[in-house]
Amino acid sequence: MPKYKISVITPFHNVPKDIFKKTWNSMQEQTFGFKNIEWIIVMHNCTKGEINFVKKLAKNHSNVKVKLLNNNSHTPSSPKNYALKLATGKYVGFLDADDTYLKNCLEVAIREAEVERVQVCMFRMEYHLEHPKVRPIDERTLWNQAEEKIIIKKHNRDNYRLYADNFYFLTSKIFDREFLLKNKINFDETLPIAEDYYFAMQCFLKARKMIYLPKHIGYHYYIHESSISQSGEFNDEDFLEYAKGILKCIELPEKHGIHTDAVNGFCMVVALRILMCPNLSIETRMKTKELFAPYIKNRITQKENKLYAIDRLSSRYWIARIVLMNPKNPWKAYNDELILNSTVNLTAILGLNKNTDYGQKHKFSSVNNIKKFQQLPLMTRSTLDSFIRLQTNIGESDILINGRPLAYLSDANGSLFMNTNAQMHQYNELFKNIFEGQTTFLVAKYNSKKSQLTNDKCTISNLSDAMLKNYFFNYRDQIQTNAKFSSSDISYFKNISNKEHFTNLAKDALKDKNITRIFAFDIKDLLYMFKIIEGIKPSALKDIKKTWPKLKIVIGTNYENNSAYYKKIKKIIGNVEFSNGIYLTEAGILGASTDKPGIYEKVSDGNFYEIMDSKGKVFKLSQAKVGNTYTLIITNSAGLYRFVSNYKLEIVGNQNGKLTYKVLPSK
Repeated sequence: MPKYKISVITPFHNVPKDIFKKTWNSMQEQTFGFKNIEWIIVMHNCTKGEINFVKKLAKNHSNVKVKLLNNNSHTPSSPKNYALKLATGKYVGFLDADDTYLKNCLEVAIREAEVERVQVCMFRMEYHLEHPKVRPIDERTLWNQAEEKIIIKKHNRDNYRLYADNFYFLTSKIFDREFLLKNKINFDETLPIAEDYYFAMQCFLKARKMIYLPKHIGYHYYIHESSISQSGEFNDEDFLEYAKGILKCIELPEKHGIHTDAVNGFCMVVALRILMCPNLSIETRMKTKELFAPYIKNRITQKENKLYAIDRLSSRYWIARIVLMNPKNPWKAYNDELILNSTVNLTAILGLNKNTDYGQKHKFSSVNNIKKFQQLPLMTRSTLDSFIRLQTNIGESDILINGRPLAYLSDANGSLFMNTNAQMHQYNELFKNIFEGQTTFLVAKYNSKKSQLTNDKCTISNLSDAMLKNYFFNYRDQIQTNAKFSSSDISYFKNISNKEHFTNLAKDALKDKNITRIFAFDIKDLLYMFKIIEGIKPSALKDIKKTWPKLKIVIGTNYENNSAYYKKIKKIIGNVEFSNGIYLTEAGILGASTDKPGIYEKVSDGNFYEIMDSKGKVFKLSQAKVGNTYTLIITNSAGLYRFVSNYKLEIVGNQNGKLTYKVLPSK
């Protein structure tokens, strides 16, 4: 009988001492009893200082084995295999040197593994982010979490739930050591990444019986940038080895007739790496295409579920397909698809609204390519108005979108557009990018008197009001931001006259020497504000850099309808950069400004766009010809499906996925 019930394996490489001390403490606090655990710490290519630090901690603990391993391996597979050969416990667990076990982790896992006589015991993993910009893992499960335990037997297992992506973390599992030895399961040291996936997959395929504990949170994962990223360029030889290693991960379950979500994910990883390595030869990209083409062409469509919404499933597939299948110029293919064709956006939009009245009438669920989509009818303003009237006048819902809109946005002509949470998120992200890390003199006013209430209990307001209200009262509370403003948040929402309001903003701004940018929704408001500032302090604008020494840029949107104001503003701001910012509309974000006034570049905004020439022929955006003028056709998540807008684009440039244009003033 083994002396230890469990052997815990910890590879150690380049881990800060204070972080490992937390790992050490978590092991000593195990309710199973620290002395009952064999802990094998492999010091992999470590410094003398690191080795001495760990050895000092382990000095008086016979159950802790500190082993040294120096080799050319750059993955954790080598130290894990080394430790597996030394392990003597009945079970084996894996604890990363910068993570921790919760106190009862091993006690519960070992008890359940022994009671049910399983080869693999799985439990839950919580996580902590180093900082908000680090991407979190998705540790959700498709299993029924109301159950205390779920038994998974080889002859009757639920592959759909078992092979969901989040099940491959080894640290939230323990394994029967004899089972590993009998089936010769170890880590493939040729794999550049995903060694845990390959190990877990071998176990899943060969285990007679497993248990999953949906309520037992046993592991604490500390996520920092080095945990989840792999940086550096590849040469051609190394890249092909990298690609072949990932191919192993795809082929293992496929050989057993199991089609997992991970196939598309792995293909996407290779595709993204190609985009990050412009030095790769075209021959290498061609060989990579040959390796992965069978899995791209014979793709198994996964079900939409709570782990993967339709847009995420689509993005995994289209990135891999576009990049891997276009080896001559993957960057152009990627940009064309992301910015101009945006079929991933289209798939998400139609999937989101397939159960609406309009979606059922036009069978959105069966529209799976551009050709079928372009058979849908064009939506005119009068058609849209007829549906909106059913909502605003009668109180109807679920016609064009699921449920009711967040609000209605009124354009300059009084026409209404629906606004949804998904669309407002795009506007909020835009605000975030403009204001993040800046001190902004925001020239804006919320006009509460203009808001109306419809019979479907939604407000009608203009776009700038909706953006202001949502950003300051909702979005900022949901994110961590270091955006600062020269006036208080509440200042923009006071019910006072325009003159008094802008005067108050001007006085606040004149007191703030830290202003780095000025932003106005309308270029006319910008000029009006400058006149007010001159009235308060005539010298303030004679040298704007003296007034605001840190000022770098002035942004004024709505340039197209007010271009006459541009020269006046440039005269005031002198050498300070001026930008048109973004072209904002009630239907979406039509573009970002370039270094030429009035010229915009197409950016991704979650919508799908087409263009129509003067003869009524419809094209993809990527097919736009320089010098021609087109009517913009919009499909978005807010109830527009092939909507013929009143926006005209005069194409200035279209090269390598970059489309630039003038937006002609709307009539």
